[in-house]
Amino acid sequence: MPKIHPHDEIGPNDSGKMIIRGICFSALLDENPDLKAQIEDYLSARGTVGAIKLSNTDAVLAFSADEAGFIASLIDKFRALEFSSADLLTVTAEQTKKQRDEMVLLAQTELEQFRKTQAEKGQEVSFTGLANTIIENVDMRKPVSYVATLAWEDLDLPDLFAGMTLYDRSGYVPPTLPESEHAAADEAASARREGLGLAFHSMFHREADAEAAEKAIQDMVEEEDKKPESSVHPK
Repeated sequence: MPKIHPHDEIGPNDSGKMIIRGICFSALLDENPDLKAQIEDYLSARGTVGAIKLSNTDAVLAFSADEAGFIASLIDKFRALEFSSADLLTVTAEQTKKQRDEMVLLAQTELEQFRKTQAEKGQEVSFTGLANTIIENVDMRKPVSYVATLAWEDLDLPDLFAGMTLYDRSGYVPPTLPESEHAAADEAASARREGLGLAFHSMFHREADAEAAEKAIQDMVEEEDKKPESSVHPK
């Protein structure tokens, strides 16, 4: 089951994800679907005990083409520093700290170089302040081993399919009643129709009156069916 990341601890492979999340805080990622897909894939729970989600705040920050390229490149560099899935179980707190320090230094160096490059072009970087804040937050957290992250609180997700019956791609197939049940159902329907007829006839003292009333109603229905659709005329 996925875990909830505590506010004061950090596990293996979490540092780069948290830094990317900080850089992309309130970003208009829908305008760049390729970058959005890359970010969401990187922030997923693969290689960690829980996914790191993007902010749910209103999106106000639009990345330039240079900024989008920088983020994509930084993600690739973070991935190169991550522990493999096969190694995670043996990662110690000291190894997590070493990885955290390397990722923080990488992010600071890359951001500073990118800011200078953009300044030479006469362009400002929109996310520098946000990134610095999140880097400080990552640097203040206590590194823990992967085994320790398994003790984090479970993220109890609701089962959206609880109580539902799923069918295969062939679609819903109604149950087939045995022949005896079909016959019983037909007899019940016939009895209901006969019962309605008897109830109608019981309203009249004479059988002839009942038959005449029944015919009159049938004639009225047929006459209504023959009429053209009514139109609305102004008063």
